[in-house]
Amino acid sequence: MKLYLLDTNHISFYFKADSPLEEKIKTAASSRIAKFGFSTSTLAELWYMVYKSQRFQQNVQLLQELLDQYTHWKFDEHAAKKFGQLKTHLRRSGRNVADVDLQIAAVAITNDLVLLTADKAFANIPDLISENWLA
Repeated sequence: MKLYLLDTNHISFYFKADSPLEEKIKTAASSRIAKFGFSTSTLAELWYMVYKSQRFQQNVQLLQELLDQYTHWKFDEHAAKKFGQLKTHLRRSGRNVADVDLQIAAVAITNDLVLLTADKAFANIPDLISENWLA
């Protein structure tokens, strides 16, 4: 079974009506060929989206459904160590990636997850496997 970590730009499909990505993920999950989830760092970004939205109550409910439906992988001690390694490596090579993106990448790497993202910033991160299902 392939394990996928949803980046914010992929999981935000849930907040949009009639997204073809939602159907693709549900089909893969129900056939048990893949398992999907998100990191606690992504969860923080999602809560920010909910709080700044004009449909607060509706989006709280949608996010609660996500919490019940998908696995959450924590930014734990192992991921924190990987974060430090990645940030040091990228800075030394003159590249800068946002800390929250490095946290998400560290969770993916330490848990052997494929990151589903459309964010090109992740292309610079060594040892990260990513796919873009929005392309």
